[in-house]
Amino acid sequence: MAAFHLIVHIEGDTVLLRWRLISAFVIITLAIAVVALDYHTPAFSGLFLIPLGMIFVVLAADEMRTLVVMKTTRAQRWLLNTLAALSFVFVSFPILYEAIKGPYPADCSISRVGWLGLSLLASSVLLLLHEAFWYRGEDPTRIERITKSIFILVYPTSFLGMAVVLRQVGYMFHTASDAGPHGFGLAILVSVILIPKLSDTGAFFGGRKWGKRKLARFLSPNKSLEGAVFGLAAGSLASWLYFGLIAPTCFQIEAVTIWRSLGYGLALSVAGVAGDLLESLFKRDAGEKDSSRWLPGLGGILDIVDSILLAIPIAYLLCVLNWTGAGGG
Repeated sequence: MAAFHLIVHIEGDTVLLRWRLISAFVIITLAIAVVALDYHTPAFSGLFLIPLGMIFVVLAADEMRTLVVMKTTRAQRWLLNTLAALSFVFVSFPILYEAIKGPYPADCSISRVGWLGLSLLASSVLLLLHEAFWYRGEDPTRIERITKSIFILVYPTSFLGMAVVLRQVGYMFHTASDAGPHGFGLAILVSVILIPKLSDTGAFFGGRKWGKRKLARFLSPNKSLEGAVFGLAAGSLASWLYFGLIAPTCFQIEAVTIWRSLGYGLALSVAGVAGDLLESLFKRDAGEKDSSRWLPGLGGILDIVDSILLAIPIAYLLCVLNWTGAGGG
């Protein structure tokens, strides 16, 4: 009987891994296609990433609504998803402006990153106005619903929206004359996806092979300290290879020095671990294994972007500090 359960367990892991690889292959193929289209159309820099990003934002917001156990009517659910989409559009305004009218004015009182704060403010105000105009008597859950809704507009909506800012980071800080701002911003955005995910993959396989000590025993018992260390090393190595070989070849940017690329990879890998644990906290409180179940082997959108969300602001901060040689800071 024990042997039978062992065989079933192994076969279950094999099937799960197979579906995970298939789902990952589909998502990676789509992402590469969109990135390639974006890179080869510099006149519409970032424009082709907006539809994909908006889909991710709406799905992530809807999944987070489930994880925070937010009871809503169908109309309230559609309102929150609409506000998440509008928030993403607000952040994307400089990209849309450039696609229609030309270069975004450098002397504009609202900077490219300023649209991020404006989007959160606008969506929150619209939410509050809706609650005021549609008041139909006392509702003991109203304040709780408003609070959770604003939280969702911050995390994950604004965090994903900051990826739009990151796409434009070359136009804000880049000073080198060889690659120009177009390739640099896209290279940084790809690094925020690539490095935490490779770090996560390294932690997964390193943990299965050598994992003994629990990283977060009660929060995420399957994660090990050994796996985390292996993942941090994998992320740092991935950053070194990416900025030393892949990014200069694919996006025509200058190679980043070894110690800077290793430090960048380590920082994003640590942020990835923190983001992964943060989503585990939400899922644990909600009593869920995955944020949703529509992606076989992977779960939902939040299960895909959990390690990326906190890495996005870290990458932006490192660009502001000129860690990657972008200029500015």
